[in-house]
Amino acid sequence: MDILDKIRYILGEAPYKPRKLHGTTKSASSKLQGPDRQKYLKSLKVNKKAYKNSTVLKKKAKKASKKYKKTTGAKKAKRMYIGNPR
Repeated sequence: MDILDKIRYILGEAPYKPRKLHGTTKSASSKLQGPDRQKYLKSLKVNKKAYKNSTVLKKKAKKASKKYKKTTGAKKAKRMYIGNPR
């Protein structure tokens, strides 16, 4: 316990939490292990097969991606991975 934890504990507040470190966090799917991971990978394979055979799903995905590209999150990701086009 550091000094801030002790002070907050005495005052009856929530315990001190350090700020989140910068960097990427692992996704929930990447944390899966054992039978859960096998199930997840199998569902990916099934979904990919369904996507390949369905025109409706392809159109939905295209529409969703078009909508996503206009968001702030997409622009941040583009800057982070592709770089600034200046």
